[in-house]
Amino acid sequence: MVQTNTLSNRSQLSLPANSQTLSGYFLTNFQKSLNAFARAWNKYQPNDSLSNDRKQDLYWLESTLQEYKISIHPSTRSQEFWKGYTDGKESRRTLSDSDSPRVAQTLLKASANPKTTQIYELGIQVGWRYVRLKDYLVRIRKQRKLEESKQVQDYQQFLSFLRQKADLEDMDSFVSFGWRGERKLG
Repeated sequence: MVQTNTLSNRSQLSLPANSQTLSGYFLTNFQKSLNAFARAWNKYQPNDSLSNDRKQDLYWLESTLQEYKISIHPSTRSQEFWKGYTDGKESRRTLSDSDSPRVAQTLLKASANPKTTQIYELGIQVGWRYVRLKDYLVRIRKQRKLEESKQVQDYQQFLSFLRQKADLEDMDSFVSFGWRGERKLG
């Protein structure tokens, strides 16, 4: 029996055994996610007060991915990057995380001096920005779906109104057909 990748069994999927294959697994999934983010961005074309900042996040994530492929992925320290990535994602998602102050300090230190950012710190930044961008795009998608649904509902109400009006006008024309010709001038 073939097991498909669904939300209910995703946690049961087996991860690759060695660290290089594991890094490749994370890299492949991260690339797919970034591509999906880019497609979502092009589809929804966000244009609110946060859109410029989130677009910069997308560009930064794409350029950091290229940097990772060149300098970190081939090294033995790629696991350190993905550990930071996971910690960054978790710290962005949880408010009462006991590691949040440490992660916040790491993010501030990394943004203050990006030239001295270590691999783990870079991973934290990537994970944190990834979740921030994902949350933003999910919110934009929901907002657009709600707007589309509202437009469809408004359009259906308008059509219903037009149909009712047309039906009434048809009745009016039958009732008042003879009446219109008897108009008094003067």
